[in-house]
Amino acid sequence: MPVVDGLKLMQWGQENCPGTAWIILSGAGTFEAAVQAVRLGAYDFLCKPLDSVNQLLVSIRNALRQKELEAEKEHLTASWKTGILV
Repeated sequence: MPVVDGLKLMQWGQENCPGTAWIILSGAGTFEAAVQAVRLGAYDFLCKPLDSVNQLLVSIRNALRQKELEAEKEHLTASWKTGILV
């Protein structure tokens, strides 16, 4: 990206769009960049060029499933704390 790189965008997003599942697709697929992305909360770090579109689709599907599980965990925790299981 010409003005800001993906990690800077992700830092901005963490502050302004909390709860987003970030999947980084980078042409600079270094180990250091992947570690930084994961430390910032990225769900996955993929390197360009992708081997197949399936690789991206699997990552998206898994990230969405992870978000569903997190929401379910929050719901169950809240229900347990209040004693009301819905």
